[in-house]
Amino acid sequence: MVDKSNNSNNINNSNNNNVYDIICYYKEEDHDNENQVQHVIDNIEKAQNQQHKHKSRKNRKVSNNTKFRKSIKWKLFGCLIMNVLLSSPIYSYVTIYLHHKDKFDANIALIWIPIIFNAIYLLVTPWLFNSLLSPSSHSSSSSTVIRLTNRNVIIVSTLILATAISLAGMTFAYLNANFVFIVILYGVFGGMSSCVILGRVFVVISGILNNERLHLINFIYSFSGAVTQFFYPLMIHFILQLFCYNCTMLIVGALILHIIPIAIIVVNERNGSKTNDENNGVMKKKFPVDLIKKNYESRYADIAASASYDFHPDIDIKYPSDLLDSVKWNNPSNHVLNNKNENKINDDHFLEILDSHRIMNSDGVEILETIAEEENDCEEVSFPIDVAIEEVIEEEGEEFADTTLDSIYEEINRKHELQQKQSNEYYKFIKSFIIHKYENAITVACRQITNPLKRSLKIIRFYPAVILKSIDIFSYLLYSSFIMPNQAVKQYGFEEHKSVIFLIALMGFCWIIYSIAVLKFHKSLRQNFIHYFHLIGLLAKFFGYLFTNQRYSLNGFLFGILLISLGHANSFHLQETVIRNCFHPRKWYYLRGPIYSLSGFLILIYCLIFHILHSYLSFVTFTNIFVLVNLCCILIWLLTNYEMVIYICSRY
Repeated sequence: MVDKSNNSNNINNSNNNNVYDIICYYKEEDHDNENQVQHVIDNIEKAQNQQHKHKSRKNRKVSNNTKFRKSIKWKLFGCLIMNVLLSSPIYSYVTIYLHHKDKFDANIALIWIPIIFNAIYLLVTPWLFNSLLSPSSHSSSSSTVIRLTNRNVIIVSTLILATAISLAGMTFAYLNANFVFIVILYGVFGGMSSCVILGRVFVVISGILNNERLHLINFIYSFSGAVTQFFYPLMIHFILQLFCYNCTMLIVGALILHIIPIAIIVVNERNGSKTNDENNGVMKKKFPVDLIKKNYESRYADIAASASYDFHPDIDIKYPSDLLDSVKWNNPSNHVLNNKNENKINDDHFLEILDSHRIMNSDGVEILETIAEEENDCEEVSFPIDVAIEEVIEEEGEEFADTTLDSIYEEINRKHELQQKQSNEYYKFIKSFIIHKYENAITVACRQITNPLKRSLKIIRFYPAVILKSIDIFSYLLYSSFIMPNQAVKQYGFEEHKSVIFLIALMGFCWIIYSIAVLKFHKSLRQNFIHYFHLIGLLAKFFGYLFTNQRYSLNGFLFGILLISLGHANSFHLQETVIRNCFHPRKWYYLRGPIYSLSGFLILIYCLIFHILHSYLSFVTFTNIFVLVNLCCILIWLLTNYEMVIYICSRY
């Protein structure tokens, strides 16, 4: 005889047994109880049903995860398109400059517009890091722009960016390319608005990816810049064959407006009460309190619902209002002055007489005194106050009139004071509002820019990081927009604009290949080898500038362009990580903003210096100085980061 209790437990625990085999097993023995067999079979069927339910739940979760992953892919694709459109003003302007180089060379300062655009972008970035991405951004001291949702900020900034670029195109047409207006519109407003949009897009992307997969975020930004450099010069070249450059800038502004519908689709903010994580696509974790059913929040809710209480109405309950006398106060705005030593009835009677003799104008304002004109005969005018006093004297006597004259004038003076207060309250409110906002702006500027900048200036490694970042961005923009087209035309005989634009697109194509390769092999880029790859990228850019400046052959020129594009792509991916690794994480929190702001400020200084050099030196000397500046930047970076240099020398 087999122990059926043990068998039933084993059968319930095992999910792989077959029901029909167990039925046959129990039918083979004669002494088995049918009820016990049926009980075992029921338990097995329940276990199998639970297993099927568990599998169905897993399948539902997998299907939901696949749908969520598909939605994430579409959102990331939308963010990629927004970044492509935001990077378009730089390369669109460069293409327009190449097509109409003769008109632009009349005013040499117009070549610095895309560089100023990027410099203003870097200057605004500290406000982005310290306000939009920090927990203090949701405080009451922050500005109203910071408290807006991501969608609203993107829409408003996109309208500003598109309007600025369109107005810059109209400025080219009607104001004969006035440099000041174009710098303000294209450089200042364009750079600020693009920085704010990119910051909000970064918040959306980090929310979608739950602050993970930083390599994917870097890929989106890098790939979007590469696609813009590859695609936009070719597209703008085709548009310029059909329209003038003024209309082309209007078309670029219209293309930027496509960010608005993409932002409406990508950033889901249906309900204003949602949190930022829900708006950005972050999956909210359910806590145990959220899993409790409604009206069962407490474990003692059933006890409180079923408990009975005895009420005794005979108990005399004394409240604090019964025990203490209520405090009373006299309202100063009342028309009646409560003088305890005087007759209140007489005061009321006097005020009734005074109210009956008031004279009101058409606007409802009381006329206290009437001044006669000089041309007319001045007769004795009986004022309403004097008439009221005479009537009081006739009815009550002179003694009562003498005692009430003071109260009359006090009442009149009080009304004048109230009118003056009401008229001055509005101006005081405006003045206090302006002072309050000014103080908040000063405190925010000190907290987010001035104080971190003072602390960062005391760190030695801060200076080479700023020099490296500013020179790297300035050199690539200056080379791709001004030096490389002039080298192609003056040194290598490129005559058509199409061939020069093809070189810019070639640099973007190499950048695209590098971005895809880094996305595929990002795991092989270990933390120990990032410094090596970054150093290789810096050297590649330097030798690329050197090869293109030597004027040996066309193949060397093309090879130098490839080295420059690959080195810039490498710096775009790894430079911020390398700079961040040079500092402690606690220091990097307040060093990141000053590094970007001072880099933008130095780029503006570089523009001024190279503008002076270009106006007084030849083009060959200008390019030689450009190469030497890049070499000095690399040497300063290596000498200040001596630990990396010693480590490399010790290995070899």
